[in-house]
Amino acid sequence: MYRHRLFIRPRRTLHSLITLFNSTRLLRITALRVLLVGVCAGICALEAPSVSANRSDIPAEAVVSRLIVRLQDGAQAESEAALAARFDVILATLNIQDVRFGHGLGTALFTAKLAAPLTLTQATELAGRLNAHPDVIYAEPDGRVRAVAFIPHDPLRASQWHLFEQYGINAYAAWDLQRGAARVVVAILDTGLLAHADIDPARVLNGYDFVSDPIISNDGDGRDPDPTDPGDAVSANECGVGTPAANSTWHGLHLAGVIGATADNGVGVSGINHASRLLPVRVLGKCGGDFSDIIKGIMWSAGLSVSGVPDNPTPAQVINLSFAAASSCTPAVQDAIDRATAAGAIVVAAAGNGNGADVANTLPAGCDNVIAVTATDRAGAIAAYANVGNRVLLGAPGGDAVDSILSVFNTGTTAPAGDTYAYVAGTSVAAAQVSAAVSLLLSAQPGLTLADVRLILRQTTQAYAGGCPANNCGAGILDLYAAVQAAAVTTPSSGSGTISSSGGSSGGGCTVRRTAEPDMDTGAVSTWVLLLGVLWGWRLRRQVSGQLSGRLSGR
Repeated sequence: MYRHRLFIRPRRTLHSLITLFNSTRLLRITALRVLLVGVCAGICALEAPSVSANRSDIPAEAVVSRLIVRLQDGAQAESEAALAARFDVILATLNIQDVRFGHGLGTALFTAKLAAPLTLTQATELAGRLNAHPDVIYAEPDGRVRAVAFIPHDPLRASQWHLFEQYGINAYAAWDLQRGAARVVVAILDTGLLAHADIDPARVLNGYDFVSDPIISNDGDGRDPDPTDPGDAVSANECGVGTPAANSTWHGLHLAGVIGATADNGVGVSGINHASRLLPVRVLGKCGGDFSDIIKGIMWSAGLSVSGVPDNPTPAQVINLSFAAASSCTPAVQDAIDRATAAGAIVVAAAGNGNGADVANTLPAGCDNVIAVTATDRAGAIAAYANVGNRVLLGAPGGDAVDSILSVFNTGTTAPAGDTYAYVAGTSVAAAQVSAAVSLLLSAQPGLTLADVRLILRQTTQAYAGGCPANNCGAGILDLYAAVQAAAVTTPSSGSGTISSSGGSSGGGCTVRRTAEPDMDTGAVSTWVLLLGVLWGWRLRRQVSGQLSGRLSGR
């Protein structure tokens, strides 16, 4: 195994800068940061700062424009107008001005808008005043998440090590048992999706774009039925003072390939599930995504009604959330996850790339009723960047600066351009592998509940290399073959199986013989040197020469 020296420099800002030297050119890439901002709600006692349209003149922390509010359920089905009237009475009672009803999210659940932005601290104080009213179940700032960071590379056909190596997920053996069922739907809540030659359009369902902020959306409008990813590139200071410029991430596209890229077609890479359908749900854009948009995306994906949006005719059984915010789970996000779980969906979330931070302080992985996934490197150890904690259920390959995860990608740096493939690292891709695994379990055994799936995954892992400090990394590394075997003989339990998301003990699980690495053309890797600064995410890029070639067997 090649060894590369990493120079790690701590940063106090929520981003990391990676400078990558290629033999022919210098590439400078800025890592995704995790941005947690609250939402604006106004109050006469608080003086709100002004904000420009592109928010480049204020700190990122101050971009707060909404609250998420849930009232006690009404005596009968309540129209949005009636709910707004009820909220107006509460505002008058509490003498809160410059706040108005925004839009409904669900039963007695809505956003509240502020005439001018507040800091997160001010918005939290305002929410506290609302929470004092007996008709308010909860009020909280509408925070923001960013996609868990990952790094693109150029194509290299031979490097899908996460599927078949000793500390991979044992996919080839699993495919002898199960390759997926079309009745299973996997929702990918992310930056959206693009057409790609290695993703079968017949498997892609009609999704939705829930990014309501026209600036964040970058597609000229707010929410709409088109989940196409227009790109999320940003210029310096666009997301707040001090925030760096960054190219488009094509994050949702890459994850879709990890889960369901077409297998055995003589082109590119193989996804883990070869038949289930993909539901693209856009909740992230430039500068991240708002909690309220994510809440709508979660509920709509599960088949629940969302105000002002047509119902989803193809509810998802699996919901993948590969993004993170540095926050414990909020009542509103937990509420959405609970509703989705009760509707029969299983939610999988990335633990986050916080250099070993506790998942309990990461949203949404720290919420109950979530399968929280940490990341491992090629040697089977917990990746240095990956968050851990007793809420982690298991790990899956996420790679590192040297060995990353190959999937579909786009050549555009700002707007979409051409098809390509890229290597990425992070808990994002680890979570996507577990979402794909859950979809195969449900393909093998319809009716499995969240509790069933958690038990199967926990009992069929292989041990981490070197164990896990303080037993806080979950049960071990995903073993897809052993899990599918177990699912096939499991009798589904009754109910949705809602539970608290405590993880499993480290080092347990079955050890299964691994299949041999298939013969593939490797191509030639150009010389490169990596200088890496890390806080919440890793962005690493490796330039390679040669075209992808060979045929990946769908064994």
